[in-house]
Amino acid sequence: AAAASAAADEAAAPNYAYQAAALFVSGYAALRQGGASQEAKPKLSRALKLAHSQCCNHQLVAQSLSLIGTVVLDTRGGDLGQSLDMLQSSFTLSKAQEDMPAQLGCLGGLLRLHRLRGSPEEEQSALTSYRRRKLSAYDALVAAAAEDEARLVRIAAGGLIEPLPATDVVAMDADDVAT
Repeated sequence: AAAASAAADEAAAPNYAYQAAALFVSGYAALRQGGASQEAKPKLSRALKLAHSQCCNHQLVAQSLSLIGTVVLDTRGGDLGQSLDMLQSSFTLSKAQEDMPAQLGCLGGLLRLHRLRGSPEEEQSALTSYRRRKLSAYDALVAAAAEDEARLVRIAAGGLIEPLPATDVVAMDADDVAT
């Protein structure tokens, strides 16, 4: 009876991961609808707090920071220093998780921010170059994944992993004839 009661209590306890994810999605949807940053920012902020304090979900923390940083960046009269801190923190977390799409999103926001702030040209150029290298690395990862997927489809269909060169096939036939 005690075990059943404990299981019921656990089932009734709030699931912070689901709450954080729901808040994030709701905030993101508000942003996608356009012009609703006043509605999105509080939802994203609550998602960030839950993801950080209750769930320890670093990917959700990074995504929330990135979106809030972008909202602040897009807000007229927004605090560019706050936006910079959020985008840099998001990039650092995304890099630690090897989350390339998130890194690219942060770099895009950071480039916009540096242009708005009037950062030195060499700083902007270095950031642009770094983003290009990251984009190239990401494109290579996507291409390799597509190649792996095609190979797995062939394997699942009963095909060979790698086709044998024609010379090996001829040599195998000769061996079969000799025996």
